[in-house]
Amino acid sequence: MTSPIGDKTLIVIGDFNKNKDFIDYNISLLLENDLEFKCFRRYKYFDMFHNCLLNKYPFYAIPKLPAKRMKNILLNTSERERKLNFYINYLNKHEELRKTEEFTQFVGEFTFVSFS
Repeated sequence: MTSPIGDKTLIVIGDFNKNKDFIDYNISLLLENDLEFKCFRRYKYFDMFHNCLLNKYPFYAIPKLPAKRMKNILLNTSERERKLNFYINYLNKHEELRKTEEFTQFVGEFTFVSFS
């Protein structure tokens, strides 16, 4: 599978949706050719993805995920969002990790949104 994700792809996590029992994080991929794609991921999917990377690629430095539970939900949701942005963009800048099937599938199951 050829991935459209490259070193110049900008990945932004934002505009989370608070559902009754969980939060969906909106992941936007902004490609070099001005195409934008979006997908939504719950924190538990970040956690599963993270554990998969740790198990399959223990020889790479993979940053920690932010904590799931925090005291002040409103303040900490935006803080978690900021840390998830760091996490996903760190992986995207990593020459080898961004090419893995796991990374491509995690951010690659997207929906076409628009030409910017």
